Amino acid sequence: MTLVRHFTTLAVLIAPQLTLAKEAAPAVRLEVTSRAPAFGGRSFGARGAYETITGIAHMRIDPRAPQNRGIVDLRFAPRAADGMVEYNVDFVIQRPVDAAKARRVMVYEVVNRGMRLMPMMMGGGMNPADAGEGLMQNQGFTLVASGWQGDVAAKGLVGARFPAATGPRGARLTGPAAAETIFDSARGNKIALGYPAATLDQTKARLTVSAVTGAPARVIPASAWRFADASSVLVDRPADMDAGAIYRFEYVARDPKVMGLGFAATRDFIAWLR
Repeated sequence: MTLVRHFTTLAVLIAPQLTLAKEAAPAVRLEVTSRAPAFGGRSFGARGAYETITGIAHMRIDPRAPQNRGIVDLRFAPRAADGMVEYNVDFVIQRPVDAAKARRVMVYEVVNRGMRLMPMMMGGGMNPADAGEGLMQNQGFTLVASGWQGDVAAKGLVGARFPAATGPRGARLTGPAAAETIFDSARGNKIALGYPAATLDQTKARLTVSAVTGAPARVIPASAWRFADASSVLVDRPADMDAGAIYRFEYVARDPKVMGLGFAATRDFIAWLR
């Protein structure tokens, strides 16, 4: 029961029947970057061996379409000449090498911060190359994962790359932002910023620390912290604060990504594959 409960939060079984209005059909172009035997070349009974196809899905979305109007800030994203917004996501597809042996069922996994967790739930541990007992593979299911979180793009992760919203005539957007960190270690000293800083001027930012949630915040002087770059801050931690102290960095950020595209990316990629 536990396995099934966790599994249903990670993946969705999708049958092939789907009808989309012509104007709502997703625009997707796949760029395949690798194609290789899956699961160490293991064969799964009548379904045979699997292959892993990885690449980038180049996607386009119409901000004027009714089904897309609820995506926050999409109307502020840069547009191509035809009015479409372009972005791309990583994808992984694992399917029987012989298409005739595959069932017309796709299992879509919603990755967690770019990591595929379904292999672990299926008994294969944290290694996606391990099929475990081969529950899905023996059924001939096609396994699919794609990126949907626009702040995940590191090597080895299933990430996404979304455009930043802009102002009139493409002007860069800026605004107040904050990042909180609990180092939970005696050595850490870097605070990662969710959005890049619009300026590295320390007078435009403030760093505070609190011993615990709800405790008074103490300002850390600018002499005790510095920008490492536009995306991180280094701090000389106060000696009287332990590893559980809460550091809050308030600053002026720039280039807010249209993160709502993550849901549209999942919707449109699945619809296109179906």
